[in-house]
Amino acid sequence: MADISNQGVRKNILQDINGRENKERKEESVRRFRVYRKRQEDEIIKKLEAEFKDPSTVQEMRKITSINLTTRMINEVASIYKREPERTFVNASDREKEQLINLYDEGSVNNNLKKANRYFKLQDQCAVHIFPRDNKICVKALQPHQYDVVPDPADPERAQVYITSIFDKQNYEQLRARNTDLDNKLDRTRASNGLNEKIADRDDDIHNKTKYIWWSKEFNFMTDSNGTLIGPDGFPLDEITFDDLKNPIGMLPFIDIAGEKDDDFFVQTNNSFVDFNLDFGVLLSDTANINRLQGYSQAVVVSETKPQNFKVGPTQVLHLPLDPNSTSPAPTFQFATPSPDMNASLALLDLYLNLFQSSEGMDTSTVAGKQGARYTSGVDRLLAMIQKYEATEDDISMFDDVERDAYKILSSWSNVFQDVSANDPKALKEDLRLSKISDSVFVETQFSKPAAVKSDEEMEASVIRRMEAGLMSRAEAIAELRGLELEDAKVQLKLIDNEVVELAPEIKEEPASFTQPEIIEEPEEV
Repeated sequence: MADISNQGVRKNILQDINGRENKERKEESVRRFRVYRKRQEDEIIKKLEAEFKDPSTVQEMRKITSINLTTRMINEVASIYKREPERTFVNASDREKEQLINLYDEGSVNNNLKKANRYFKLQDQCAVHIFPRDNKICVKALQPHQYDVVPDPADPERAQVYITSIFDKQNYEQLRARNTDLDNKLDRTRASNGLNEKIADRDDDIHNKTKYIWWSKEFNFMTDSNGTLIGPDGFPLDEITFDDLKNPIGMLPFIDIAGEKDDDFFVQTNNSFVDFNLDFGVLLSDTANINRLQGYSQAVVVSETKPQNFKVGPTQVLHLPLDPNSTSPAPTFQFATPSPDMNASLALLDLYLNLFQSSEGMDTSTVAGKQGARYTSGVDRLLAMIQKYEATEDDISMFDDVERDAYKILSSWSNVFQDVSANDPKALKEDLRLSKISDSVFVETQFSKPAAVKSDEEMEASVIRRMEAGLMSRAEAIAELRGLELEDAKVQLKLIDNEVVELAPEIKEEPASFTQPEIIEEPEEV
């Protein structure tokens, strides 16, 4: 077990944190987040440079870097907190319920757990940090580049110590600069000047990067890069003992949210959404460049000497010299017309979209069949399909555990601060000092369950088929389509029927025409 009360142990841990292997792990996390935040241009350019082997070629080509589907897809996949869950605080008194509701509201628990859900789908791992700040209990979703851990020797998949710090983004920027064409003008505008200015700029973390906040079940403190204990002002702490640095809740205030691990704490996986977006950007750029290069007819002159004062076409004329000693034909001037197979390129893009949908478990036949909607392109089809993403039962089960752990940490911090005087600057807000939470209280969370998402047309068709089969009444159909209670649907049905009667044309019955019957007189007898 790591003895973090020993400065030598802390210093060795910090050396590992700043090692190449750990920095590469964080750089990958930052890369994914950049793409998620729609800053994928540099990554696409880097892929194109690897493809052409010549940065100047990439600089001149037409590039499509503005299309980013990652954010939309990740936000759709992370659907657990699209609708706020229903939490029931079992065995809680009215006072305790009010205290807990205020804690969840002040800590923006729903909003931050929604971020955690998205970060988990993006990184396959994240953490939720719950800690006191600004006179409330804060909840913060962290990505893997924002924290380090010392694993438990008995179980390396569990953390014994969490260490948070501001990741040195300048190191990542320098590494990215070595692999990216810095002649790109947009890249130059983004470049860091390496100075921590008074305004909010890219280098604001320089003065903070030597501060590390340590958390274990026993202790909580801050150090510099040498492992020396320091205060919030960055100066060393004098005459302080570890009895003064106790963790008041006696538990790690972190929740680890992760996919499958392989005897390591951090999950090492690729993210298909990020990789797909970058690969798709390369394919789009290649297709656009083919269209650009072969979209014009090329002027060609075949002659012994290059013509003077010659200017034709949108760019330039191609000169093919003749050998003066050969019996060549007379000089010629012509336009060479290319015929790129753009349909094949577009079909490749469409195929790639379909394959990606299939690999992510999306049924492409749902929208490609005769009963499905018609789409103008694979992109249209993809955007339509991602609206049908729903949370899996595995994700819901995972975040059900997260909810229980979050409640445990929140209630523990709340109970600790109930004993703090209201005059203490660290005291919680007045509406967070209502009651201690009993150990018998626990939370039950009800999430919106996964459901098959149907379009309006599909929903209406399903209801009509059941009505025609006699499986439901018209009132039940209205209730389902409009989301009404059955009694309210019956009222709506009466209004509809009355409106139909009122709008029906009035039919006036014409009186039957009466024709006087012809009287045939019998002839008189003679």
